[in-house]
Amino acid sequence: MVRVGFLSRMRGFTLRADFQDCVTSSQEWKDNPFHFRLYFDAISAKEKFAHVLMIDVDRPRIDTSRKFFQAWFSGLATNSPNDISYIFWPLYKKTSI
Repeated sequence: MVRVGFLSRMRGFTLRADFQDCVTSSQEWKDNPFHFRLYFDAISAKEKFAHVLMIDVDRPRIDTSRKFFQAWFSGLATNSPNDISYIFWPLYKKTSI
């Protein structure tokens, strides 16, 4: 599995399984499914920490999954189980759409 990016602004009440269910129940994912893994982690910069939800995907579907997460979690739409708009930050080769 390859780490492709993360979702920022995670809260203590966020459940990883709820996010996974939200993604896999979407029509966009059902039209072009791929295997992914979500897990909590922290990113640090200048001695500050931010809690994030990391996203790993299978190597053959990196581009498909990266494009999906960038569109699904664009920071504008509330495609999350708690109706909060999250932003996907790509990490894989520092790519963006």
